[in-house]
Amino acid sequence: MIAAADLKPLQRAALLAALSTPAHTLVRGRGVYAPPGAPAGAFAFTVCAVRALERDDLLRPADAFADTVELTPNGLRLALELDAAARDAADRMRAA
Repeated sequence: MIAAADLKPLQRAALLAALSTPAHTLVRGRGVYAPPGAPAGAFAFTVCAVRALERDDLLRPADAFADTVELTPNGLRLALELDAAARDAADRMRAA
């Protein structure tokens, strides 16, 4: 099983972006994946980054055409860990 320390920063960001959506998904548009409803020019994730997360069983296609990918149970667990760590770091910075 992959750990948070094994992920590249872009992969971490993609997991957190998927976690931030109600359905925990990213949608494909013009060669990149982004959270549904993201404004034009918002941070997007390359197909290569998404495929690496699929290979590691953190994302999976949500439809037959792979236009949408969703977090797997492993991806959800890891995204929640990353989110908790980010919140803890932010709390420590505020307290200092």
